[in-house]
Amino acid sequence: MDIKKISIMENGTLKEYDVLFTIKNEIENKLLVIYTDLNSNIDIYAASYDEKTKEIKYIDNPADQAMVEKAISIIKEKLGGEV
Repeated sequence: MDIKKISIMENGTLKEYDVLFTIKNEIENKLLVIYTDLNSNIDIYAASYDEKTKEIKYIDNPADQAMVEKAISIIKEKLGGEV
């Protein structure tokens, strides 16, 4: 299985990350992405991602934060808490 990648502009440099999963908010036309760098210490990040500009933004909307937390908790539950 190939892992989907995203490219993110960080300090003027385009970096590539591994996508764990995405949540699309059709009403607000927002893409929330949960991603990591499998070649590093495996930190997991969540952000709003703009596919056109390749920029990420902190998820400051409480409803979006809750949605991401719920999705991660469901995954943890299904994997037996190993996330």
